Amino acid sequence: MNERRRLASVCALALSVTSIARAQTAPAPAAPTPVTPAPTAAPAGTVESSPPAASTPTPRALAHADTTGLRPISRNDAVNRAVQNSPALRLAEIDVKSAKAEVQGEQGRYPYYFGADAGYTRSTSTQLRSNDTVSSSSGHSVNGGVGLSRQFRTGTSAELRAEGEYFHDDSPSTAAGVTPFAASGYGASFRASVIQPLLRGYGTRVGEADLRAARVAQKASEKGLLRTRSALIGDVLSAYFELWYTSRAVDIETSSLALAREQLDQASARLSLGDISKVDLLAFQTRASELEEALIAAELGRQQRSVALSQLMGQAPPAADLFASTEPSLEGRRFELGEVETAMRADSVELAELEQRVKLARTQAEVAGETWRPRLDVEAWAQSAGVSTEFPNAWGRAAGGQYWSAHAGIALDLPLDDAGRHAEQMQAALRIQAAQQQLEAARRQVGADASTAIANERAARERLTSAQRTTTIADETYRAERERYELGQALVISVQEAEAALRRARLREARARVDAAQARLVLLHLTGGLLSGAGTSGAPTVD
Repeated sequence: MNERRRLASVCALALSVTSIARAQTAPAPAAPTPVTPAPTAAPAGTVESSPPAASTPTPRALAHADTTGLRPISRNDAVNRAVQNSPALRLAEIDVKSAKAEVQGEQGRYPYYFGADAGYTRSTSTQLRSNDTVSSSSGHSVNGGVGLSRQFRTGTSAELRAEGEYFHDDSPSTAAGVTPFAASGYGASFRASVIQPLLRGYGTRVGEADLRAARVAQKASEKGLLRTRSALIGDVLSAYFELWYTSRAVDIETSSLALAREQLDQASARLSLGDISKVDLLAFQTRASELEEALIAAELGRQQRSVALSQLMGQAPPAADLFASTEPSLEGRRFELGEVETAMRADSVELAELEQRVKLARTQAEVAGETWRPRLDVEAWAQSAGVSTEFPNAWGRAAGGQYWSAHAGIALDLPLDDAGRHAEQMQAALRIQAAQQQLEAARRQVGADASTAIANERAARERLTSAQRTTTIADETYRAERERYELGQALVISVQEAEAALRRARLREARARVDAAQARLVLLHLTGGLLSGAGTSGAPTVD
């Protein structure tokens, strides 16, 4: 009777070993199947029959965690949502729009100005006689004028003006034998004036300085937008790969726990048959408890990575129920240091903005201290006037140019102290030096980052290859130790150590894949590769 029971037990265990071996090497399915809850271990000393083969979980179910209630998200979806919802990216876009508006404002800095004025004046003039008496006369006038003026980029100021007047003298003077003066009439005049600076404010070097600075600032803001977008995409993809790793870790821990629980059930059955001792059963129970703790920690890590990714995507409130559905891909050419350095010199998103800052400092330094320079202006004006008792005749005489006057002269304004000018020039020079030092520091840092990323990617790829080879060896070792244990040639601890080594190898393989992908992200960011083929809402090509 005992011989038959032993024979039945050995047959059942042989089937279980085959199932377990297949479970450890089963590929990932298209749609994960929820894990069947493991049965509670039987207390020591309880006699139970061996579980039927039909109740053993399938190999595919053992290899994957239950994703019920979780929301899958692809890599492209994560990037698209982040680009659409990122406040940092919106702020960078606002900076670009503001810079464009500033350029437009500087382009219209020198418009034509139309001016008009009108007024009424009453005046009294006095004359002193020799007998110390006063003679006075009074009059009033109404005048108005219009003008068109403009300041040009060369510093020149010009104005055209037309002015008309009605006047009335309350007590016009008369003299015998002389045609009396009119008591009232109309006056008109045309005037053209121009002022040309020769020192302070001369030429387009000064007149267009703010426009040149605004254009450079616009270019810098556009480069800053590219850098912000590339950094955002890199951060999102890095967080996505971390989410994939924690999701994969949950799968591995779930598979190991399911296997440990199955082994515990089998050990309980063997204990009931008297094939193993109670101490062996306790070892299986301890292992199952340890893996339960590991699974709880892995699930917590996945939730934390889900929250971090959802924050980068601009989701509020953050979601803890995401899992990555796209495995990090390492396909594509490998980067070489020389290639990366060439790409960074051509147009690096990390350096382009700082290069524009240096150019901006140099542009602003071109006119530093301009307000402290001596002022030497040439002034000239010409005027034609006409008067008449008739309004049209007054304008006709003014237009005829018969009664004209003109003026030409210079104006000098010379500061007696150059301290303010030298101080502004010194500050401008220091701003150039500071911008250059920032650019140089960034170049060195980016170069170091590129060298580190290349080394990290190469090491991670080598680790991945080694981990894949270790996983294969660990799987074979586990199956061999399991078979030896079933034949009574190995201890329980040997089987558990082999299974733990397989679990660690799988985790190292996933970690190495993520590390290699993240190192590649750094190189793609430094060379502008994350922006290739990606628009405002497009996802980049990172393979």
